[in-house]
Amino acid sequence: HGYEEGFASEFIWDGARDYSSWFALDSCLLAWEQLDLSACRAYSKKLLDWAGHMLGERWKTGTLVPLSLCSSMCLVQVPRAADDKQERKRVDDAVALQDALFAEHVECPVKLVDGELYLRISCWIYNEPRDYIRLARNVEKVIGLKVKEELKEEELVRNFGQQP
Repeated sequence: HGYEEGFASEFIWDGARDYSSWFALDSCLLAWEQLDLSACRAYSKKLLDWAGHMLGERWKTGTLVPLSLCSSMCLVQVPRAADDKQERKRVDDAVALQDALFAEHVECPVKLVDGELYLRISCWIYNEPRDYIRLARNVEKVIGLKVKEELKEEELVRNFGQQP
């Protein structure tokens, strides 16, 4: 589709002109019908609430906006290591953290808001509590955060299952 053929050729075939999604529409609608979209959304919201609380409590930070206003994505403030004396974070700090997480095989956008770093976590039917436990461990490793209590994975997963 024009790759390495110059600017105009590379960008003339945008996603809206790719008609393959139209061929898959019937299968897509059938899948949503079988999966029950309401149940998928409920699971996503439950997982987001759990993950947002778990990360915020563990790191003694919080979410940018109340979780009651979020459905499947939120911003969780990244903690600062004890030796981090930088007054305000910069864009290059966000890029460096996101790249370092990616090197650990973690794909999670890092956003800069008012001089603080936030993880943009998202939850959907293919995610599970262990994904966010792994995220916590990798963030702590990458930023060098010393946390007193080890994550008790099985207990955390059990707590998620007991939520209403």
